[in-house]
Amino acid sequence: MDWLGLDSMYWAIIIFIVLILIIVIIVVSLPASTSISYYPVFNIGANGVTPILPIYNNGVASVSINTSANSVPTGFTFISNWSFNPSIGGQGVLSNNNTSFIVQYGSLNQGIVVGNVALQGKAMYSVTIMYPGIVTECNGVGVASGGFNALTQSYYAGYDTKAYVVYDDGMVYFNGNPINTIPYGSTFENSSGSNVVDVCVDIPNLLLWYRVNNGAWNMNGADPSMGIGGVSLSGMTN
Repeated sequence: MDWLGLDSMYWAIIIFIVLILIIVIIVVSLPASTSISYYPVFNIGANGVTPILPIYNNGVASVSINTSANSVPTGFTFISNWSFNPSIGGQGVLSNNNTSFIVQYGSLNQGIVVGNVALQGKAMYSVTIMYPGIVTECNGVGVASGGFNALTQSYYAGYDTKAYVVYDDGMVYFNGNPINTIPYGSTFENSSGSNVVDVCVDIPNLLLWYRVNNGAWNMNGADPSMGIGGVSLSGMTN
């Protein structure tokens, strides 16, 4: 059958080409999507604050990777074969094949370090942290995007949109602000010894949980295996 002098087959080809062009125009006009990778991040020690007694552990702040965990929530994979990226921010020294990070004068100075393995799916990592004392919000654990650069962090992890960090008073910082008005669960501050801090991250749903010394997750009723009570990691950028 002819229409406007053209065979139906030609019209089918024309329509097909037009549809392809429309699809291309729509795809090009959409905002470019940016794939974000997520890594463990740690901020230990003070950030230029005036010391307030008491000082613990001789003022030393440290974080070391644990290769085993007390219990892993159902559905999560414990990562043990990882280390810290050698590019560190602030003060601090890496040791033990980059599995330990120490800030000798953590009661006066801070150090920032990132894990070298991207978190995939539902992952859990564990570290042992030592608190230097003097003030709250010295030590922090959390998640950073692939665009986070410890070397250029002049303030603290969680100051911009490239990291969510839970600090030792239970406050979660993102984009320079505490995102929770009521602290989450157990804290890991003011200890004369060390604390084991476990972190669960659900990458598909962008949620985070933490616990101290095998205690409760985040708050009463929080449960990573059920996806309950997690800290939202939405809005993170590269």
